[in-house]
Amino acid sequence: MHITWRLAIRKCGLYDCFISTSNVLPSNPLNLRQLHYWLTVVDSGSFSAAAPRLAVTQSNLSQQVAALERRVGGRLLDRLPKGVQLTALGREVAPDARAALAAAQRIERTAGQVLRLEIGILEIATFPAMIAGGLLGILEDWHEHYPEVAIQLREFGSRRALAEAVASGIGDVGIGARPHTWTGSIVSLGWETLTLVLPLSLQREHAGGPIPLRELAGERWVTYSAENGLAEIAAGACNDAGFSPVPAVEVATGYAAAKLAASGMGPALVPTHEVPAGLEDYCRPIQHQVSWEVAAFTRAGWSAMGRQFADVAVRHRWAGVPNHL
Repeated sequence: MHITWRLAIRKCGLYDCFISTSNVLPSNPLNLRQLHYWLTVVDSGSFSAAAPRLAVTQSNLSQQVAALERRVGGRLLDRLPKGVQLTALGREVAPDARAALAAAQRIERTAGQVLRLEIGILEIATFPAMIAGGLLGILEDWHEHYPEVAIQLREFGSRRALAEAVASGIGDVGIGARPHTWTGSIVSLGWETLTLVLPLSLQREHAGGPIPLRELAGERWVTYSAENGLAEIAAGACNDAGFSPVPAVEVATGYAAAKLAASGMGPALVPTHEVPAGLEDYCRPIQHQVSWEVAAFTRAGWSAMGRQFADVAVRHRWAGVPNHL
């Protein structure tokens, strides 16, 4: 059976040799070094001129070109008394060979740029609530130091959904509540705590110290939409206090919840990092503190870019371990 090979250059710059009648990859693909040696002989005009340029012996160079010719199944060069010239086969495949070497150089150059964080896209999976809270400062720090590396945010509404997404390959880094079980790499970033934001009218009714949530069971609350991971956490805190919060208004972010609570719409449970500046007088601790660990995690080992982002995140640590833990 006659089999012909064609050198194909993929869009990403990698090359493969394909059997013309099959998509099966060959077990011994073309050797880039041999291609480089052969083209250097072509460009130099002779083996004797090319050998010093490649820092190899002339005999070794001749052996490598001969091995390439055996690999492609025909002579690529005619050896002349005063140099070399391309055969018909050599003339036909030389453009693809040069393209393959150029693609390999682009791969090396691009890989170096990505590893040095000069270019690239970093995909981060997280909760919507995190973006306006503690993650904002991390993103600002990252952009200041690595402006050419774009951030792509993927948002998920629960701890489970976030962990499953990262485990399945979505996101280079997950930022959020620490998964209950995790087999990949993980770095703790600290802890997040719920803060109670109260209208001034309720502040006067509940003066001084932490407030038991059950005392607010009869109020209408600022609650969260289901797609926000805070909905599960805030509702769980109220359920543990013996009631289900009746909504006065439903919002998508902790920032909005804090603003509406301060305006008089009703109490709200807001992550400490999401309380807007200037609302400190509206904030009160709850009696049985609700906290969760925040972590950066990835499905296996850290990539160079993911590891660097995790290091930046560690510099912006959340609060320490809560007193009740």
